[in-house]
Amino acid sequence: MSVVAHHLASRFLHYIDESIEAPVGRSPGTGEPLHFESWAQAEVPKLHESPADADTPSERMIRHYLEGKTWVAPRQPICFLTDLHADREAFWRSLIVAGVVDSPDLESESDEALAAIPDEGFALTPFGRDVHLVIGGDLFDKGPANLPLLDAIGHFAGSGVHFTLLAGNHDVRTFLGIRHAEATDPGLAHLFVRMGKKTMTLFREVFETHLAGGDGAQRLSDEAVRSRLFPQRSWFEEFPKLAQGLVPPARIEKELKRIQEKTIELEARCRAYGMSLGDMYAALERARGLFLDADGPYHWVFSRMHIAMREGSMLFAHAGVDDEAAAWIAERGCEAVQESFREALETTPFELYNGPLGNVFRTKYRDLDLPMTDVGRHRLQRAGVYAIVHGHRNVFLGQHMNFRRGVLNFACDACVDRNTRRIESLAGEGAAATIIAEDGTIYGLSSDHPAIKVFDPAAYGGWVTSV
Repeated sequence: MSVVAHHLASRFLHYIDESIEAPVGRSPGTGEPLHFESWAQAEVPKLHESPADADTPSERMIRHYLEGKTWVAPRQPICFLTDLHADREAFWRSLIVAGVVDSPDLESESDEALAAIPDEGFALTPFGRDVHLVIGGDLFDKGPANLPLLDAIGHFAGSGVHFTLLAGNHDVRTFLGIRHAEATDPGLAHLFVRMGKKTMTLFREVFETHLAGGDGAQRLSDEAVRSRLFPQRSWFEEFPKLAQGLVPPARIEKELKRIQEKTIELEARCRAYGMSLGDMYAALERARGLFLDADGPYHWVFSRMHIAMREGSMLFAHAGVDDEAAAWIAERGCEAVQESFREALETTPFELYNGPLGNVFRTKYRDLDLPMTDVGRHRLQRAGVYAIVHGHRNVFLGQHMNFRRGVLNFACDACVDRNTRRIESLAGEGAAATIIAEDGTIYGLSSDHPAIKVFDPAAYGGWVTSV
């Protein structure tokens, strides 16, 4: 058993409720119980109905998929967190569970205890100093507070650790909404409203932190804000014409309906927070400085976003790929695709969001999404990509291993933020980390599952080598 496995077991056993029964192995070194479980044998609820997918692949299916393939392991251990959704305490708790950070002031991993420790109170462990931290996107929305999470990640990223941030749909939507607010082009005019009511948490934070208490500025009237930020009547006629041929008709119809709903919801949430539309507009203006100005304290958030990352045989993305995105990644590589992503963010955001690049952070492999077929699967496999590690879609009882459109997937959005947990009626406080060791083994740790899920490609006939 690897050094990483021993390390994770010791950390995880400290965290989980010891009264929970779990599959138990024994450390060959100490004889201490280790809670490990074959990922293929872990019981998880079914998510997908498509015959092209398999939620609980059998060991025979995995062996057939991997047999004879060369599985390339990462150059250094990877710790993958995703869908933190404005929950600072879930971020620190997940790193603690993974053994990446620790604190001398840590008495428990509860929200209350972690909130009492400043970001400077957490330090990298020896294991943490060796880790490549990858955050799979969706820093914004849903959770209790956006800015404290961003402050925590910014502090962690500044500690010298190898750090990569992937773009999530909530992150891109927030960037586009702030960047293109007040645009009149029909491809851009709806992007502020498209952020939806969930983004009001961010604007309330900005307002209370940076503007409340008398900034002395005169606020715009409600009508003036509506004319600047909300799509006008003509947009509902112009948008379908612009989107025709790029967006499926059913999605166009859905978008028109959602923009109408989101406009009403956004204004209602603003009122519920005790803010006028003028207050919201002032917060938007301040947010532009915080996030978009080169010297803004949160400029790093959007400037560091990557569309995808490849490490060995694994592709890391927020959601997944379609045939065209798979071809770009396989043929051009992630660095070249990243250049296209950065350019499209600034020059063609509508086409970005609704095209193959947007599918990388949006797809759930629905009929409305751009298709992923055997063509895309073969392109990835010819390039040596055999697994996709992602977030985006909530899963329960810890991370899932499944097949999506014939490709092995590790679904890692394990519902760690407290508001998602409340909505989904999940007990306790969330934590989840997916560790990929240098020997290619993948470990899934979650506060919702009493065992460490283990996937060893060598056990299924794969030939494991290093980069």
